[in-house]
Amino acid sequence: AVLLHITKNVANFSRDIYNDEQVAHSSIKGRVHYTNRWTEPPIGLNISRLKGQHMKLVPVPTWGVQDMDLQALCVPEIQVREVRNRRWLARIIRVITFRTGRQEVDKPCYYLYENLNWTRQATGAEFEDALAQLPPELRLFCFLKAEANFGLQM
Repeated sequence: AVLLHITKNVANFSRDIYNDEQVAHSSIKGRVHYTNRWTEPPIGLNISRLKGQHMKLVPVPTWGVQDMDLQALCVPEIQVREVRNRRWLARIIRVITFRTGRQEVDKPCYYLYENLNWTRQATGAEFEDALAQLPPELRLFCFLKAEANFGLQM
């Protein structure tokens, strides 16, 4: 219920900003045009499974570790062939906090969700492009959906 309320507020706020700045018309001359759009994710898309897959592939240090966090973000691909077969892209950044207070932030790892499976990608170019082509309000929405594991509650 909280995520749904936040989502409605973000959508209403974004609509108000566009209307206040008079950019809600169809002309995109002189404006940023975002080519990526949100669609409902496929059944089975699960951030917990992605994190589990990541932990299988990337060794986790244990000596002197106080806490470990996996920060995940998942976005739809830009090219929509067919909505129900749309691929989804994800980025995971691991943050390790040691008992000494030192934090270590790993380089991002990128994944592709296709045919009900997560597979690791060699580069993050496709993810970064898809993220850049999402409007800012949908980027925020993607962060919220990833935190809620694509559910309605956090």
